[in-house]
Amino acid sequence: MYKTTLLKKHFLIFLLLLSFNALFSQYYINGKVSNDYGDKMKKVKIKILSSGQVNRTDNYGCFRVTLKKLGDSLSFSLEGYEVLITRVTSTDYLLINMKMLPAALNNRKNRLSSVVKGKTF
Repeated sequence: MYKTTLLKKHFLIFLLLLSFNALFSQYYINGKVSNDYGDKMKKVKIKILSSGQVNRTDNYGCFRVTLKKLGDSLSFSLEGYEVLITRVTSTDYLLINMKMLPAALNNRKNRLSSVVKGKTF
């Protein structure tokens, strides 16, 4: 009888430890964001849809997001680009390709210019 009670206590402790582990677990998603031209996208807003937490990419377009559960949905947004929403799991390494909006695409084509002193065109 003593052994049965002792086994029940150990089993209960084991179940409690498992549940605490699940409560305090953290999962990570890593990745990189670029555009159609292969440019690294810095300061892209990454929003975790379940919690509303916002992160941003670094100067190299890389990010690391902490999740409280194994899978979630992320939203990627930056002015001049289409918003991208994707479902992720913690085992993924994401390569995100953001598409420019048509107005921003026209601005990109016309943004290079040069000035030569004494010349008029």
